[in-house]
Amino acid sequence: MKIAVSGKGGVGKSTVAAAIALVSRISHHPSPEGAPGLNAHRIAPSSAKITDDDGAASPPATATAPDADILAANTIRRDILEGLAWMLRNPPVRTLALIILTFNVTWAASWSVLVLWSREHLGMSEVQFGLLTTASAIGGLIGTTAFSRLERRFSVVAIMRVCLSLEVGMHLALANTGTAWLAMTIMFGFGIYAFIWGTISMTTRQRAVPQRLQGRVGSVNMICVIGGMVVGQALGGVIAEVWGLTAPFWFAFVGAGITLALVWRQIPKIASAEAVE
Repeated sequence: MKIAVSGKGGVGKSTVAAAIALVSRISHHPSPEGAPGLNAHRIAPSSAKITDDDGAASPPATATAPDADILAANTIRRDILEGLAWMLRNPPVRTLALIILTFNVTWAASWSVLVLWSREHLGMSEVQFGLLTTASAIGGLIGTTAFSRLERRFSVVAIMRVCLSLEVGMHLALANTGTAWLAMTIMFGFGIYAFIWGTISMTTRQRAVPQRLQGRVGSVNMICVIGGMVVGQALGGVIAEVWGLTAPFWFAFVGAGITLALVWRQIPKIASAEAVE
């Protein structure tokens, strides 16, 4: 392929397109007073022509709008704010988001010291720590496999309450654990209910959110997940530094327990929520 710009060849196609975009950006902004610029002599991007080897003209390169990035960022912010506004007006989905936020704070607080806790408090080797995390992964596979059977046999309310109760109990058990094999057993159970909770909470939220708002509300939910983890990690480090390696697990037990007690009666409303605008 040959590239020709106003009758001159020898310039790469990508260079031409970049130059056109740059010229277009410059031409949309006034030059300083008295300085030579493009205000009086606009350069039309259409003067750049791309030709094939047989001489046939291709469509001219299109320059990117100068504020396209700004518009895209504004659109993303607007979408997230719309999802947040809808969530705040919908009590069941709002309560579910608060559960996810607080339980991620408490979970991340204890998990922030998991390596030090397993090595220094339980005396695990590198291999044993690997088995600890592997146990939770195996539990996750079992939980994923068993979910459809559990969903058919038990109500959504029962599954959600059991999963959240097991989370509270898991923190208490780890806070009192003194042996490696018991910790692995607890982590195996954690993997089972964690994957079940992840599936049931996501399907419940998606059922309650209108189709057009799925992405917007989902983004707010993800902010709750990641935001809770960031806050929890910071809290866990400080708590462990002041009160010891088991203290984050006690904090997680108390925090998750209080949260569960406050939302216990709201869980049926979460489970039965239907999509409304």
